Amino acid sequence: MTPAEWKAKWPRHCTLCGGWGGKTFYQSHGPGPSEQMFDLCVHDQDEDFSLCHRCGENGLTEDGEGPCKSCGWDFDDGIPEEPYDDSDIHPSAGAAGTGDA
Repeated sequence: MTPAEWKAKWPRHCTLCGGWGGKTFYQSHGPGPSEQMFDLCVHDQDEDFSLCHRCGENGLTEDGEGPCKSCGWDFDDGIPEEPYDDSDIHPSAGAAGTGDA
């Protein structure tokens, strides 16, 4: 599903987190492996934690726990990322020195 298709399917999604419910990031406190953290999205509607990040309905618990009673979302879906296009960095083999240019 493309980002445009996802947005059309879920027009009331949270625009702060893109429907994901928050953001994952990595934090390091010195040498060693980084710790994976999740920063929960609080929405922009007066901190109503029951609002689903995907469908926008009051389907989560008052603490913001899923799954959503309306759409089933449970921190497992959001706007898909656009595919990474590296064609300017890695041109196809046919155009790079094979005589097919």
